[in-house]
Amino acid sequence: MNKLFVGFVVVLLIGVVGVYIFKQDTPENEPPVEEETPTEEMQPPATTLERSPLIEPTLPVDNQTVTSPLTLTGTARGYWFFEASAPVTVTNVNGMVLGQSYITATESWMTEDFVPYSGTISYTLPVGTTELAGFIVLERDNPSGLPENAARYELPVVLH
Repeated sequence: MNKLFVGFVVVLLIGVVGVYIFKQDTPENEPPVEEETPTEEMQPPATTLERSPLIEPTLPVDNQTVTSPLTLTGTARGYWFFEASAPVTVTNVNGMVLGQSYITATESWMTEDFVPYSGTISYTLPVGTTELAGFIVLERDNPSGLPENAARYELPVVLH
């Protein structure tokens, strides 16, 4: 009985190692992420995308004056999300975080196609400020933490 158990464990371990090696050799089915050189003012940890093939915000629009709480809508590739959500941040132009929240896929996100999303984010302007240039930063949810899986989209807005 003991030899049978040890044999079973050895076969199981060989199978797990084989699956791991196979997955490492399988290419991802994602389009390449466009890279952009970060500015000196702000060094983002992930790729910043302009008119991304991965995410297309519809509300708000570029340079729109917005107020808190802010409603976000658009579409993104299913793999932008993890468990149907992805982080969103409101920052000033220097990267200071003013608010954080999540967007949520409103249809099945287990696809490579675009799916609609929505979300709400609240932010607080610095004391004594009534209007401020900033960004809504939509980030690809990246539970792996691997830089090659990271991407972000910065939407310029006027915070009021």
